[in-house]
Amino acid sequence: MSGENIDRVCQVNSNVFKTNEDEISLNVLLVCSFNKVIPQSNKIACDTVQFHLNVIKQFVSGKNPDRSMRRTESIAFLEKLTGIDGSGEGTDIGKYAVTLTDYNKWNDWFKKNKKHLNYNEITRKIELVE
Repeated sequence: MSGENIDRVCQVNSNVFKTNEDEISLNVLLVCSFNKVIPQSNKIACDTVQFHLNVIKQFVSGKNPDRSMRRTESIAFLEKLTGIDGSGEGTDIGKYAVTLTDYNKWNDWFKKNKKHLNYNEITRKIELVE
């Protein structure tokens, strides 16, 4: 940066640290929003999406009847992240029925976009970074 004094503000666990790039090196993971995927944050994001996809896959394959209705949270999560609505019906607490077609659409979306997923430590949400 040719001697320029560049300040960056990063928020970590709801604390704000103002750092001078030329003076301080912190040995902690600082997640800053610079519109790029950070490898550890990408792994967290991918693991989370795969967890929700697995809940749906287990249900539609008949391997888990999901009496706890965990799938309603997974359906809502996948619909919001992907923008792809499930075809099933729902109630006031959420959708409870999905199909193999829904699973395949969400899984295809994940395969296409997994390199661009990031877990944002500040908002605690998974984002698609392009």
